[in-house]
Amino acid sequence: MTGEIDGAELPSIPLMASLTSSQRYTAFGIGLCLLLLLGWWGGSGQDSLNETTWNDSGTMAASSIPPVDMNISPPKISPKPSFPPGAGPSGPVVGDWGLQDTVLPNSLTFLSIGDWGRAGKGGQEITAPPLAAWAAATRASFVVSVGDNVYVDGVPRGSSPEEVDGIMRSFFSNVYTAPSLSALPFYAIFGNHDYRGDVGAQVAWKGDPRWRPGYNFTKRWKVGRGVGSSGGGCISAVFTDTSPLISEYLETEYAKKHPVLASNVRSADKSAIRAWTLSALRKAQGSGCSCLLVFGHHPLYSPGEHSNSEDLIEAYGEAMEEAGVDAYIAGHDHLLGHSRVPGGQVEHVLTGGGSEIRPKMVPGPETVWVSPIRGFTVHSINATHMATSYIWCQDGQSTGALPGRVAFHSLKPLRNK
Repeated sequence: MTGEIDGAELPSIPLMASLTSSQRYTAFGIGLCLLLLLGWWGGSGQDSLNETTWNDSGTMAASSIPPVDMNISPPKISPKPSFPPGAGPSGPVVGDWGLQDTVLPNSLTFLSIGDWGRAGKGGQEITAPPLAAWAAATRASFVVSVGDNVYVDGVPRGSSPEEVDGIMRSFFSNVYTAPSLSALPFYAIFGNHDYRGDVGAQVAWKGDPRWRPGYNFTKRWKVGRGVGSSGGGCISAVFTDTSPLISEYLETEYAKKHPVLASNVRSADKSAIRAWTLSALRKAQGSGCSCLLVFGHHPLYSPGEHSNSEDLIEAYGEAMEEAGVDAYIAGHDHLLGHSRVPGGQVEHVLTGGGSEIRPKMVPGPETVWVSPIRGFTVHSINATHMATSYIWCQDGQSTGALPGRVAFHSLKPLRNK
C-alpha cells in the first residue's frame, strides 16, 4: 500500500481525533484473506485470482499485469464492448474488463460506495461481500463513504452514547466484518439522510477505529510512477459537506416533511463551507500532486432521478474545472453512473448503489453511462493515469473468482501529471 501524507480540516466543524495511517497486511494475512473469501464465493470449481507481485514499497510491480494502453488523449472512456440486447448507454454494459484493467501498475487503489447504511439489510447485505472481495483482490488502501451512512433518518437526536454505539455497530461494524476490511480506514462524509438525525453523533463515535468521519477535510496519499513518468506522484483529495448547500432542503414543504434536516441545514454556515472548499481546491491545485479528487454526497451532474444540482454547479462547477480536478465522486442517486460535461475535463462518478436501488434514470448531455444497479466503484491511480471500474453486485455476476462484475470502466490520463 502507499502511504498517507497528511490531512487538514475545516476548523469550525468538529472532527474526530487525528487519524492513523492504514496498516499494511502481512503476506500471511493476505493469503488467509483470499482463502476465506474464496470460500465465500463458492470454493472449488472457480478460477483462481490472477497472481500479482508487489514491490518493497507496497505498489504493484509494472511487470505483474498485462500492459495497458494508456495513450488516451483527450480523456475518454475505454473502448466499449457491444451492448447486450435491450441495453445501451442507459443499461448494464458488461464486457471483458477484468482485474488486470481495474488495477494500474504502481498504483494506489481504493473503493468508494454511497447510500449503503441499512443495518445489513435492504441491499447492503448484497454489496458488502463483493466490497470485501474487491478490497482484497485489488489490495485497496482505504474505502470512502460518500454519505447516507444511516437510513432512514440518521442517528436519532437525543440518543445516549450506548444507543449511538449500538446503531453504528449495527449499520457499520457488524456488516463489514471480512478480514480484507478489518484494517482499512473508512473515510466518511454525510448525506441528507444522515442530516435527518444527529450528524455530530456519527462524528463523535469512536467505537471502531476504522471509522474516520468528517464534514470538510483534506487528505493526501503517495502513488507510484506511471507509464512514461520518471517518478511517483501524489493524490490530493478534498472532502466537502454538500447538504447545507442544497436550497431544496429549506423550502417550506420539504422543511415541514423533514424538520430535523431543515434545522441542521439552517444551522450550518454554508458560506464558510463554500469558502473553505474553494480554498481547499486552490491549495490542492498548488500542491504539486498529480491527481486531484473531490468527494461529496450530492452530485453536480447526475443521470438519476434527482438530476443535476444547480446549487452545486453554481458553487463548484467552474472552480473544479479551473483547479484541474480529475474526478468528483458522489452518491445520492441510488444507481451507478458516469458523466462528463461536453468540453469539460472533470469525470463525475456516481456511486450511490450501496443498497437500495431506484431505477428512474434521467440521462442528459453530460451522461456517458448510467445503470440502475447495485454496486460500488474501484479507483486505481498512479502518477499518470486514473482507472475507475463500476462493480455490479448481483447473483450470477462475477469477474473470474470475484463476486461482482465490471459493468463499466473508465481510464483517463491525469490532468496534472
